[in-house]
Amino acid sequence: MTFFSGLDERQRLYALTAIVALILWVYALFEWHDHIVSVRAMAQQLQGQIARVHAVSKETHWNEYRDQVQRRLSDFRARAWREESEGRIQARFQDWLTEQLTLHRISVRELAVSQPEALDPGAGEAAETLALPTEMRIVRTRLVLDFQADSFHALLNSISQNEHWVWIERLSVRNSDSKTVELELGALFVIGPREGA
Repeated sequence: MTFFSGLDERQRLYALTAIVALILWVYALFEWHDHIVSVRAMAQQLQGQIARVHAVSKETHWNEYRDQVQRRLSDFRARAWREESEGRIQARFQDWLTEQLTLHRISVRELAVSQPEALDPGAGEAAETLALPTEMRIVRTRLVLDFQADSFHALLNSISQNEHWVWIERLSVRNSDSKTVELELGALFVIGPREGA
């Protein structure tokens, strides 16, 4: 208690609050580490399978590899968000983010949603045979938030439990007088009729 004995009551309260916030933040990071790793691993696995299909396109097992990739692509399509145009994709993802931030009472300093990016289907005969999903788009956003442990933890819950593909690409905490979190998210969309339309 030597450290605290030299502080007045206000300073002690501030120090204890900072320690509790730090503990909660570390807890949140550990709890969601497995989820983040899992999503990234699935994406990397899909990319690896596509690369493997290109490499073995002339082999006798071509049809088997092609079917495996197409099944994975079907899974991705099933969980992708759907919108009718790129403009609506961008607006819908921003609306969803705004809804979640409002729901969890998170103060936002910056919010920027990127233009949707088309998946690169590659080139050549292998790409044509694969029929890679040129209608798929990835949209990304960058947020700077005021850090509040409970609210931030609730936001991570919303991300992990969403029925559509949305993932964390980068997360960093800025240690300053007012602690902030910089968060980059990605989401997978398919251009087509919206769900329930």
